[in-house]
Amino acid sequence: MSFRNYLIKKGLALSNQEAILNWQHNFEAWILNKGKTPKSLLTKDLIEYLQVEKGHLQRSSLETLLNKIKHYFAYQKLDNPLEDFSLAQKWQPKNHHYLKAQELEEMEELIRLRPRRKVDNKLIFSLLIYQGLATFELAEIRVYQLDFEAAKLHLADSKLSGRSI
Repeated sequence: MSFRNYLIKKGLALSNQEAILNWQHNFEAWILNKGKTPKSLLTKDLIEYLQVEKGHLQRSSLETLLNKIKHYFAYQKLDNPLEDFSLAQKWQPKNHHYLKAQELEEMEELIRLRPRRKVDNKLIFSLLIYQGLATFELAEIRVYQLDFEAAKLHLADSKLSGRSI
């Protein structure tokens, strides 16, 4: 069975089949250039290959490349040296919106003008959601920690270490 037939049997779309077949030619040229055979490739060889490719690929493309390698070794009926290899999880911040000075000033104005309970809830939710404040930190906030002019909340004695938000 040809590699194309293998990919068809796996149910890959035609565009994916073409991309993998084009990649296969480049990959096999790289293997020959290393003076190796697919059977003699080691994990360190493939990691070196990934390092070279990493220079011009995004994370999603590297994941696609790992998938191509997986298909290649499965077709060859060889053990994939990267079978248990995975990319480290990318850390992403959970909070993207931080309150700006103007928004804090508006909250300060609301605190002075509106009924206390409604504003307190809005302020609490804003601190929890937008500023990433932990609930135990919220319970320990004192008035002296709020600086509306500088648009900061100082949490110097926080269990998560001192910080200003």
